[in-house]
Amino acid sequence: MNDNPDLRSPANRRGSLAVFIAVALIAQIIFWYYSMPGPQIRGANVLSQAIGCCVVAAITLLVVPSFVALVVLGKTATQLGLGSGDWKFGCKAIFWCAPTLVIGTWIGTGDPQIQTFYPIPGDSVGDSWGQMIQWWAAYLLFYVSFEFFYRGFLLRGWEVANHHRAAITVITIQAVCCFLIHIGKPNAELIASLPASFLFGWIAWRSRSIWYSVAIHFAVGIANDLGAM
Repeated sequence: MNDNPDLRSPANRRGSLAVFIAVALIAQIIFWYYSMPGPQIRGANVLSQAIGCCVVAAITLLVVPSFVALVVLGKTATQLGLGSGDWKFGCKAIFWCAPTLVIGTWIGTGDPQIQTFYPIPGDSVGDSWGQMIQWWAAYLLFYVSFEFFYRGFLLRGWEVANHHRAAITVITIQAVCCFLIHIGKPNAELIASLPASFLFGWIAWRSRSIWYSVAIHFAVGIANDLGAM
């Protein structure tokens, strides 16, 4: 039984669920339109604007949802996947999944749509190590925010039981939401995002941490940029 008094009251429980759903919907809409991959990102052909998109992602997918989950829903950082979790499983997941996904991504950068879309700041970001490091730092913030929202907030923000049926449900919900948010990106990435979202969701659920999917996803992003350039 959960000791949180909000969850003992049906009225408070419904209210908390309404807040959770509202934040999930509004955050995704703002993220899609003002960050990636909505209209805003199509003009992000300079480093400063691309970094700005990452900052918007951090506010909408990390700062606001974490405040709601921690303060309003009464979750802890560990419950939201911000701890190390099962680090042995997580390290195995990185070891087996990262090389396969990185190689697959590198091969996929031969797609003209990928080459046009990436890297987000434009090919000129590769003109100096200084610019590249700035972009990768912002990109890492983006991936932490992205993984927290989908594999932390959506996956565990409304977790009521740690059993098999609940796992299938929440993994599917976050995977579908993650797939839909990719609309507007290159077709190959859109298609790949669905199985990848199931994989990342399963890794986060099984490891009880978002950090292993962050590591894999960030490695894929770097490979994608380098291959596209």
